[in-house]
Amino acid sequence: YVNWQNGLLQPEELMQNRFVEIPALHQSGLYPRSLLLETLNGYRDLPGWPIDIDTWMRLAEAGARIGKVPQQLYGWRQHTLQSTRNHGRCGLDRLRNCKAHFLLRTLPPEVRRVEIWSTGRTLHGWKEALQCQLAEKASKDHGQLEL
Repeated sequence: YVNWQNGLLQPEELMQNRFVEIPALHQSGLYPRSLLLETLNGYRDLPGWPIDIDTWMRLAEAGARIGKVPQQLYGWRQHTLQSTRNHGRCGLDRLRNCKAHFLLRTLPPEVRRVEIWSTGRTLHGWKEALQCQLAEKASKDHGQLEL
C-alpha cells in the first residue's frame, strides 16, 4: 500500500486513483490557504463521513492540481489506537459510501445505468454503497439512474 501510494506523483495519477484509495496523506501536504478555506470552505466534519476521503473528492471536484515530490519528507506511523482504525466514520462501509457518493457525481447526465461486473464480498459492499447513494440521489433530483 505504501509503495503504491508513494508511487503516485503526478496530479493526474492522484486524481485518477482517488476511487481506489486515498492517493496521498492530505495531512502531509502543503496547500494554499485559499484552496482549503475559499475553494472547499474548510474541512467538513459530517457525522459518519470520513474527512480524509471527502477532502480528496472535493479537491478533485474543484479541479485542484496536486502532485507529490518523490523524496520521503514525512514519516507515517501506523498503530492500533489511531482513529483511522477505530473511529466509526472511518469504517470500510463509510469509506465506500463516500466514494460511491462522489463516483456517481462524476457520471455524465446521459448515463442512466451502472453495472457492476465481478463477484465476492467486496463487490457486494460496493453494490450496497452504490444502491444507498442512488436512492439518496434519486430522492434529491428525481433521477432515473439504475444499478
